[in-house]
Amino acid sequence: MSSKWRISEQSRRIILGGNPSANDSPLPQELMIFVEQALAYVVQKSLYQNMAMGESDIDGTLVFTFKNVAVTKDEDLDMYYSVLPSAFISLPSERGIKLVSSMKSQTIPFVRIPNGGFGLFSGLQSEGMDGHNTFFLESNRVYYPKMDVTNANTNVLIKLVCSLGGIDDFEELSLPPNIELEIVQMTVQMYSVQRATPHDSLNDNNKANVKGN
Repeated sequence: MSSKWRISEQSRRIILGGNPSANDSPLPQELMIFVEQALAYVVQKSLYQNMAMGESDIDGTLVFTFKNVAVTKDEDLDMYYSVLPSAFISLPSERGIKLVSSMKSQTIPFVRIPNGGFGLFSGLQSEGMDGHNTFFLESNRVYYPKMDVTNANTNVLIKLVCSLGGIDDFEELSLPPNIELEIVQMTVQMYSVQRATPHDSLNDNNKANVKGN
């Protein structure tokens, strides 16, 4: 089992060599930002490769569950919504959102509809969505257009694909070893190149003064 912190520490030891001190740069906190970005890139690439070969399923180890996500009412829009608990990987048809449901009703998932598309179902046989609740994305919010005072949830369950931004630094992750290795390699390469690049400590104004003298 691994974690964002352990992946960052492993990368840091390779970059700095041996056992770096607590104050040596880059710090684990700095590396974790890149680890999150690298993981999203690696997983997205892997998923697209699988989809090109006809494999559309998503590895369950890359799906993260967020429980008891609060539901609030947007009074201006007269519509209930939740703030996304974390960013997720961009995939076709917003498949980065694996599930939205009531906390204890995963067997009755909310149906995703395109942003701005709810009105297109008006008057059609599909408007009722067979009694399922619905949701659509807008910025960092998940809106529930069919919720009202009679059926509003106080909280919901949301599952996202590889949303490490909302995961605790020390939470254990069951990442596939090949993905973890690629993240470490990317992190080490990125920071090794950065450390090898000469640092120019003079700003442009100082340079002009030096040349003038």
